[in-house]
Amino acid sequence: MKNSLIQVLILALALPSLTRAANPTPPPYYTAAVVDDQGRPVAGAMVDAYVYQPSEGWGYRDREPELAQRTVTGSNGVFSLLPSPGATLAVVKKPGLATAWKTWSSLLENSSDPVILTPSTPLAGIVLDESNHPVPGAEVWVTQAIIGNQYGREEQANELFGAPARESFSTKTGADGRFRIPNFPAAGHAGLAVKAAGKALRPSGEYAMTREHQSGDDDIQLRVAPAGAVEGKVTVEDTGQPLAGIKIKLEGSKSGLYGSEYRDTIESAEDGSFRIPDVQPGEYNVRAIFPGQPVPDWVLSTAKLQNGQVTVVAGETTRGLEIQASKGAIVQVSVVMTNDLSPVVGVPVSAAGSTAYTGINGMAMFRVPLGRNYFSTRKDSTSQSREADVEAGHITNVWIQLIPPPTITGTVRDPSGAPVPGALVSYHPGHSPNAPDAAEATTDKNGRYEIILKLSREDMEWDGPISETNCIVARDLGRNLAAIHDFVEIPAKLDLDLQPGITLSGSVKDTNGAPITNATVDLHFLLGNMVAPWASRPAKVNAQGSFSFPAMPQGRQYFIYQLTAKGYGSASTDIKATDTKTNHHEFPTFVLKRADRKLAGQILDLGGKPVSGATVRFNGQGQPQFGWQQLETKTDSQGHFAFDKVCEGVVNIYANWNNVRTNILAYGGDTNILIKLGVTNAFPAAPPLRGSPIH
Repeated sequence: MKNSLIQVLILALALPSLTRAANPTPPPYYTAAVVDDQGRPVAGAMVDAYVYQPSEGWGYRDREPELAQRTVTGSNGVFSLLPSPGATLAVVKKPGLATAWKTWSSLLENSSDPVILTPSTPLAGIVLDESNHPVPGAEVWVTQAIIGNQYGREEQANELFGAPARESFSTKTGADGRFRIPNFPAAGHAGLAVKAAGKALRPSGEYAMTREHQSGDDDIQLRVAPAGAVEGKVTVEDTGQPLAGIKIKLEGSKSGLYGSEYRDTIESAEDGSFRIPDVQPGEYNVRAIFPGQPVPDWVLSTAKLQNGQVTVVAGETTRGLEIQASKGAIVQVSVVMTNDLSPVVGVPVSAAGSTAYTGINGMAMFRVPLGRNYFSTRKDSTSQSREADVEAGHITNVWIQLIPPPTITGTVRDPSGAPVPGALVSYHPGHSPNAPDAAEATTDKNGRYEIILKLSREDMEWDGPISETNCIVARDLGRNLAAIHDFVEIPAKLDLDLQPGITLSGSVKDTNGAPITNATVDLHFLLGNMVAPWASRPAKVNAQGSFSFPAMPQGRQYFIYQLTAKGYGSASTDIKATDTKTNHHEFPTFVLKRADRKLAGQILDLGGKPVSGATVRFNGQGQPQFGWQQLETKTDSQGHFAFDKVCEGVVNIYANWNNVRTNILAYGGDTNILIKLGVTNAFPAAPPLRGSPIH
């Protein structure tokens, strides 16, 4: 709102205050091995351990971490860290190798994957302003990154974001506007941000991915445009007294805190005022962090716990943002297990936008506003909540009982009826709200297994299709035996009888017949009325470009949704259930084209004028894939758009500006495409001259 005093209602969940439980009992140490890309131990690597204090579910992603420990790998390349009740991040550095990282969360099973330090690869390119002029002296840094496949299920993502990402991967543009971040890991994906006075990064697309750049990219174009700013004041609700030292942060209401850019917190001055400069235009929620231990000194005023946003406009300052705080009152919440009333240690308890953690007595303490408050917590399974009226002048006590997660036990037997030790047993969840996480176990010497069905997140709203069918699969990999059992209601006991299985195999090559050794295969199968992922991560091909999935249940339909490799296109296929009633199936060789061509053109309106800021996407059979999203960009001030890493062949191009949409067919390599919005463009009768590969 331009040059006017406004009083913005702040979204309660966007204004969390962090508190810590006293003397939590630490779980066992997190231990990991650091190796190079040949699997050799890396000794003497520096390990910085950061601690996130999360809210429930995946809340740690909206928190800034604290550097809690620094250690060095031993001669065997191994390090150990004391974990936190939330999430622990290890950032590993060794001169001459790329930086890498690993995250442990108290809400997930620990991964045994090593930290792999690969040869260094760059992220490089140029920063341009709205007039296509290079921007010298701009800071460029990584806002969010992962190593490996970026399209697996979110709960398995091993992310680096916020301050650790910026500290690890940051540089400045030269006089020619070019930048180079040299130490990014191979097989990494990253989102980038830019800081330049009066400018903010212009998103590359309406639904642009937050990790759209890959290791080795050396022709990245980051465009900045005029930014906005936000000014406001923090005061005490009843007295109007200004509050200094309150940390304020903007959170994009659509893209998330680390969606397109990361920005430092701004502290309120002695008079309570604050100013946040160089903000990307858009809609934001506001987050305030109040100081004080073991509980904050202040809490957001009850009157402000309502929905609200602040809109930032390019070239303007949004003024009058008002944040009011009060003393509220102290609450002690005791969390116990339902079965034996034993205290539950180290779980988050949430109320009024703040989070505290239970200590060794199962008790968490924090400050909340006066009046009716709601308290919730969970560990491993669904959340439980209570409400209480909080009054001034005394401490309120609240009890919450947690329900243990469901457990499935049983025995796995071979076709002769003998128990099978060492069989792999896996639980595959259905597609429904609050379905438990996928889980695995191995049978003991008597063929018995136990799977605890934990829940790392809860979906409060669900608007997608539902398939309540779950299943358990048992596999004897050495003897190619398998069993599968579908169910809706989770059983307490389930025995499984192995039968002959099927091995699914195949290979990946380029158009010259050479193996592609960096490909990944994302296998799915039909479960109920939905297609479910077979594993949390796609499988990697071997040095010969081959893959194999042994001991799979027969009589099921299987899908290869995404067979991808960096620098290449993609492939997909399926095999019908009637064709899997055998012990082996070899897929025809997958041939991927190189993504070595450009795709470029211009968007015009009906009057023939260039359209700036139009969203342009493309897809096509065999083209590169990035999850289920189409590759996307925005047109520049002259209506031009360009894509790199396109394969030869037919592509569908979609353009959208102010809800006026047009799509055309073109060829990978075309660089003079002309699109008029609102006009149906026919596919050319004869193929135009194809573009040449990029060298």
